[in-house]
Amino acid sequence: MIGNIAHSREKAPDFSLPQLNGSQVIKLSNSLGKVVYLDFWASWCPSCVKVLPMLEQWQNQFPKKLKILTINVDENEQQAVSFLKRLNITLAVGYDQDLTVARAYQATVLPYSFIINHHGDIIYKHKGFQADDDKLLKQKLIEALKAVER
Repeated sequence: MIGNIAHSREKAPDFSLPQLNGSQVIKLSNSLGKVVYLDFWASWCPSCVKVLPMLEQWQNQFPKKLKILTINVDENEQQAVSFLKRLNITLAVGYDQDLTVARAYQATVLPYSFIINHHGDIIYKHKGFQADDDKLLKQKLIEALKAVER
């Protein structure tokens, strides 16, 4: 099924992944206190070409309250690195070559996105990406950001 899934609150599984083409580690728990938009993607995914630039824009728009974390699931790390360079993406990207984190999140479709509140609860899941999904996703994201202010 492609589309969105409103979801009851469940704790987001913590993870620690090597940063794609880097020496740092990306860890979900380091972003607690902010809203996290977590996105699973691959270089061969046509919809991911549309999603990643949108996420880059959102990170720049809400830098204090939002952390965009993306997780690449390509078999070949260099393909993912080339893809990011081509799109000029500077977001934090974890590399999940063995799909451990993708399995923990049951990310069976790409892109697969999660909005995680500042307490670490998954409050929204979104499978795939189609026309006008950007408006829905931004609306859900803004709702989560407003909840931080309360």
